[in-house]
Amino acid sequence: MKDNTQRAKNIIAFLLAYLVFDILNMGLDFYMLSIGESDIDLFNTLLQISHYMAFGEIAITIICGIHFIMWFRRAYYNLHFIGVGGLRYTEGWAAGAWFVPFMNLYAPVKIMHDIWAETQRAIFRTQDFKSNNLIPVWWALWIINGLLGRIVFPMYSKAETVIDFNNINVIEIINNVVNIAAILVVTSIIKKLMVYEHELFESRNSEETSLLYDIHNEVEHVDPLQ
Repeated sequence: MKDNTQRAKNIIAFLLAYLVFDILNMGLDFYMLSIGESDIDLFNTLLQISHYMAFGEIAITIICGIHFIMWFRRAYYNLHFIGVGGLRYTEGWAAGAWFVPFMNLYAPVKIMHDIWAETQRAIFRTQDFKSNNLIPVWWALWIINGLLGRIVFPMYSKAETVIDFNNINVIEIINNVVNIAAILVVTSIIKKLMVYEHELFESRNSEETSLLYDIHNEVEHVDPLQ
């Protein structure tokens, strides 16, 4: 079993950076809406800045995606490693499911439910676990965020006027709000799971250490003449 604490901390840090970026981006969109056609030169300058920020958003999305999948896969791997039954997918699907069309609409959230439930069951050695209503909320926000992104992207190629770009800004503001909510929700889930995972890791390590100690003592007490 591998400790997943550092990976959890890494993704939380990047998600918080993404949160700050989204707030700044949303502020820029609001400012552009307030200017409108009253100052075309300033509007065009801000439009250029927003284009640069779009590239920055792509970069931070990729970084967050990589670190999230690294944490997500190890959390699922650990459950497979200790022999937890009832897991719906192999640990490889914790990474692969995100990239398979249609499967990426339902498999990752099922895996998250598995991680949440089975980590607790492995710790407490019981079928009972504390449910988390934030998981379906996170997934709904993630789906909405993706749909809004698909609406906005083709609009850029057709936008020519200030009104066109401000229509895009309105949708982007909504998208930012959804994304901020998704970040806050998934960060909360990861923080709680980080505690559970660390507790499971410590308990399993202490059991293994105790077992090795018992084996060592038995070997030392064996009479070589027997």
